[in-house]
Amino acid sequence: IIGKEIYRTTTLAALGLFKTFDFIFTKLITFFSYIFYALLFSIKWIGKISYTVGLFIYKYILKTIGIEIYLLGKAIYLGAYKFIKLIFYEFPLFIVRSFSDFFDLIAKKLKTAYERFMYFVKHTPNKILDYFKNKWNNLAIVKHYRNKRERELEVLLIDKFKDAERTEKKLTYQYLAKNREGKLIKGYFAALSKLDVHSYLLDAGFEVYEIKTNWWINFAHGESRYLDNQMKNKDLIFWLTQLSTYLRSGIPLTDAVKILAEQDKRKKYKKVYDSIIYELSMGEAFSESLRKQGNVFPPLLINMIKAAELIGDLESTLDDMSAYYEEKEVTRKQMISALTYPSIILVLAVVIISFMMIYIVPQFEQVYQGLGEEVSGITLTLLNVSEFLRTNIMFILLGIIGVTLIYQLLFKKLKAFRTFMQYIYMHLPVIGKLIIYNEMNLFAKTFAVLNKNNILLTDSIDILSKITTNEFYKMLMYDTISNLLRGEKISLSFKDNWIVPPLAYYMITTGEGTGELSTMLEKVSEYYQREQRALANTLKSLVEPILMILLAVVVGGIMISILLPMYSISTEILK
Repeated sequence: IIGKEIYRTTTLAALGLFKTFDFIFTKLITFFSYIFYALLFSIKWIGKISYTVGLFIYKYILKTIGIEIYLLGKAIYLGAYKFIKLIFYEFPLFIVRSFSDFFDLIAKKLKTAYERFMYFVKHTPNKILDYFKNKWNNLAIVKHYRNKRERELEVLLIDKFKDAERTEKKLTYQYLAKNREGKLIKGYFAALSKLDVHSYLLDAGFEVYEIKTNWWINFAHGESRYLDNQMKNKDLIFWLTQLSTYLRSGIPLTDAVKILAEQDKRKKYKKVYDSIIYELSMGEAFSESLRKQGNVFPPLLINMIKAAELIGDLESTLDDMSAYYEEKEVTRKQMISALTYPSIILVLAVVIISFMMIYIVPQFEQVYQGLGEEVSGITLTLLNVSEFLRTNIMFILLGIIGVTLIYQLLFKKLKAFRTFMQYIYMHLPVIGKLIIYNEMNLFAKTFAVLNKNNILLTDSIDILSKITTNEFYKMLMYDTISNLLRGEKISLSFKDNWIVPPLAYYMITTGEGTGELSTMLEKVSEYYQREQRALANTLKSLVEPILMILLAVVVGGIMISILLPMYSISTEILK
């Protein structure tokens, strides 16, 4: 009975405890389940609400602001790109094209103006002088005294003993004579005696009234007044061509020179013609007559005529020399033409930049001061340079002129300085080759002409040393003469010489070896003449864009330096 009661009690207690624990755990699990489901539901709706809110914020706030920021950044980028392109590409390109068109127009107008000015300078003074001369000569009182003076004039009588006395040097005589048209002429003539002047004038058809000389006449109208003026190539070409034509027509040399003197009305050559005719009439050779004219005629021409007199072929030599100087003049004009346009651009660029620095930039300085803007950096440097140029422009110009004059004086008078400068020029890129090609062309062309006319090699080299102005080629000629006197070849001094291109050396060596030196020299001349022209065109093609780019960069830099403070001021105003 006790055992049963204990068992029943224990069973009921265990069952009650089990039910109690079952109830507690079941309710707890259910409670926590509800809490979990509530959390899941809350999280789900919180997620939906967050997604909706986030989507709303993204669509209507962030996306709109982002697009606006993107568009703003894109606009800033495009604006900056266009500004930089405008400043550094389109604006300089516009300036280059504008200045190029402007310079072309200016060059054409300058050429036209120059031609008109030269025509005016050449003809207007003579027209004005002739006009006043005619007015003066037609005055009644002038006609009266002129006729009275002519009636009082007496034909000059010459003392054949006293007036025939010759001086050691030529004296300049003033003469008064009447020409074949009956016009009184007062002129000057250089001769060794008064009788020579009288004979010359009578032979020319003049009626002589007076011949005199004194210290003042020799000082003011002596030969030294015109002997230093070398005849220009174009005048020399015409002179040689006409003289050759007259000689081929059978006209004697003295008469041919007289005809040329009558055709040429320029006063600067009148004394030259008179002196040549006088020397020929005194029995001098034609080459000697030309030599006595000082620097009027080139040494090459005089020596060529001297050689032609020995072989009796003066006409062909005159034709050859005419062709030689014509080709030389063509080459010179091509060089001038190639360098004219870049020179004009350079001068105009300097003028434009100077004008901007002296007159334009100071105006902006006043604007900055008025706005109270403090400038710095490149703008301040630009203003300082402008101020320096504006206050010292006269000293700068005087300094440039002084340096130029001193340079020219040293270059002409001081051989060491001239040699040093020529060494520098000949080692410059492109320009150095241009100088060497020009010298080789001149050397080969002249040497070929001399060699074809059977001039002695030593005389030829001596002439070549006189016609060049380059000290290095003078030294080369002296070395060549020394080699010839020692019995060595001409080409020996050319070997491994930096002023002689290898091609020229090998061609001259070949000509010496084959006995066709003249032919090879002509080929050398033709080759380096072509190279010189091509190099001149290349130099022109290189210099023009470089100058234009330099001008655009400088002008663009000045404009940017001026605009930077203005941009800062506008930014401050917008803020």
